[in-house]
Amino acid sequence: MKKNLILIVKWLLTTTSFLLFLAAGLAGAFFLISIYTGQWHWYQRSGALLVGIGAILSTRKLLRVGLNGIMSGSSKFEMAASIELQTGDRLDVETKRDLISAYWGFWIVGVGTITWAFGDLIECFIARNMTCI
Repeated sequence: MKKNLILIVKWLLTTTSFLLFLAAGLAGAFFLISIYTGQWHWYQRSGALLVGIGAILSTRKLLRVGLNGIMSGSSKFEMAASIELQTGDRLDVETKRDLISAYWGFWIVGVGTITWAFGDLIECFIARNMTCI
């Protein structure tokens, strides 16, 4: 039972579409909570969750194959990306998914960082009250 739970969690943490949906859902939910309560620190806190999800997305390959897998074939990932960019050759499915996940992880971390830093200031723009800046 424990092994099955670990496999399910690993699968969820390495499924890019699930994590993107989770990030969008959390940001949207916290945004709605902030509108409803009028307390924008809730939306600001969602930035921390987005950064965490972005970090998980960026490290998909590490989560998928583990540290030993990374150490034994680390140059394969970089070489495969370089070869595809130069020659147009096809990457294997998992390497392509790792690259896509890292791309989205980069953007989610960026958006999450900005949200975490300045998310509470949205209230100023919604209320058009510039005294809180």
